[in-house]
Amino acid sequence: MIKSILALALVTLAASSVGETPLPFVDLYTANQNDTKGVSYTCFRIPSLVRTKSGSVIAFAEGRRGGCGDQGDVRIVSRRSEDGGASWGPIEQVLSEQGHTIGNPSPIADDSTGTVWLLYARDDNQVFVASSIDEGKSWGPSSNLTAQLKPNPDPKGWIATGPPGGVQLASGRLVTAAYYNRVDKQTRAFAVFSDDHGKTWAHGNDVGIDSTAGSQVWGGGESQVVKFGGDGGLVMLIRARTAFANDVGHNHALAFSTDGGATWSNSTRMQIKTVYCQGSITAADNGDLLISSPSTGNGVRANTTVWAAKKASPTEFQYLLTLYSGSSAYSSMLSLQSGGEYINLFEREGSKYISMVKFKYPQ
Repeated sequence: MIKSILALALVTLAASSVGETPLPFVDLYTANQNDTKGVSYTCFRIPSLVRTKSGSVIAFAEGRRGGCGDQGDVRIVSRRSEDGGASWGPIEQVLSEQGHTIGNPSPIADDSTGTVWLLYARDDNQVFVASSIDEGKSWGPSSNLTAQLKPNPDPKGWIATGPPGGVQLASGRLVTAAYYNRVDKQTRAFAVFSDDHGKTWAHGNDVGIDSTAGSQVWGGGESQVVKFGGDGGLVMLIRARTAFANDVGHNHALAFSTDGGATWSNSTRMQIKTVYCQGSITAADNGDLLISSPSTGNGVRANTTVWAAKKASPTEFQYLLTLYSGSSAYSSMLSLQSGGEYINLFEREGSKYISMVKFKYPQ
């Protein structure tokens, strides 16, 4: 049984919008915490959730030492819950490599085999994968997938996975998102996938950009895919500015695929007020879509909000609830598949904490 190191005393009330009841949350990662090896971390960033075949939940993050910057001694860590987020085990080191930045965790659970695959970036110019056959309790050796998955042959060219994680299609395909800098320096998102349960990996075409007036996006960065529609159907949420430098209120775009991520529609900007910051998307139990992102309209990373779109109109997102109205940034969202209950793991207060909140979405 997982030893819970979160007591009820740690449950705090999230700030909310006027008229809303604050949501209770718990802090899974706190600056200066130690892992089970006694290693202390200056801060934790880049949350990513995955649910295993048995229903356990793993909460990944980057553990950053000696500073909170994107480069340096950065390691991937995790915590596990076997009771739907009611209690969590200690912080475990998953991946680290002396002298290298190891981050952007992008996990995928293979419900056919029970294996959890973890794609990640090394120094933001290489892609690796590791796997666990015991649902994240231990991890095997990593494999370098850069030659297969990096479209730009420049060894120093940027590439990163997610964040956060990916999905498995009914066909068995494992798929997640990535983004890279092309030879022409433009940034594009794309999908990576495996059709043989992780033995080999390939990538699809770049996601194009919509140049239609009122829908323009510029480039395409941090991204996530979820299932939508029939088998092979996917939707990708992309952090992407509009074509107007002063339009700080529209910072995410959507693209759709009907062939498992091999090709995509052009990404089109969303008409909701978000911040230029990674956001998370998940498929609701009834086929609707949920998105979380900071929402301020002035570029400040705060007021993490959830919007919902009906499956019949997947681009028309409406406000659902505020998760936290204070300083907050990256997030990862997941259905617990237990009667419309969801969890969201998000950075708050300048990345001093990565916190978890539960909420309901009507079916």
